[in-house]
Amino acid sequence: MCLDTKIFSEMMYFERKEYLDKLISAEGNGMIKIITGIRRCGKSFLLFNIFCKHLLERGVAEDHIIPQFGIRNSA
Repeated sequence: MCLDTKIFSEMMYFERKEYLDKLISAEGNGMIKIITGIRRCGKSFLLFNIFCKHLLERGVAEDHIIPQFGIRNSA
C-alpha cells in the first residue's frame, strides 16, 4: 500500500522534509489537510507514500490507512 522499498530506494525521491514536518505537526488536530501545488510536483506521492510510511513507523495499523484507490496514473 505505501512506499514499496523494492521499487523506490531512498535515493530515488526527494523526502520533502519541510512538507512532511508540516503534515506531522498538524496531525491529529481535527482539521482537514489540503496539499496544493502544480501538476506532477509530488503531492500524491507525499501523501500516499512518504506520510503513509510515517504513519506505519508510528504504529498505525496498515488497515487503518486509506489506500490510494482511484488515483489515476497520468504518465
